[in-house]
Amino acid sequence: MSPVVLMLIKAEIIHSFVLPAVAYGSTYYMDDKEGRQQFYYSFAVSMTSNNLPPDYYESSVYDKF
Repeated sequence: MSPVVLMLIKAEIIHSFVLPAVAYGSTYYMDDKEGRQQFYYSFAVSMTSNNLPPDYYESSVYDKF
């Protein structure tokens, strides 16, 4: 693999796992129950929308009209 691809993979790992983990951990560190609840909602929406199957975008509702 080229160095550029490896750099992009590292960036994806940081973006996908490290940043959310730090954000979640900071809600405990600051004892922020409301922020933790907001994190749950935003994380769930983000994981749902980012992990849709690839054919979801190809078989759009608008293609049927």
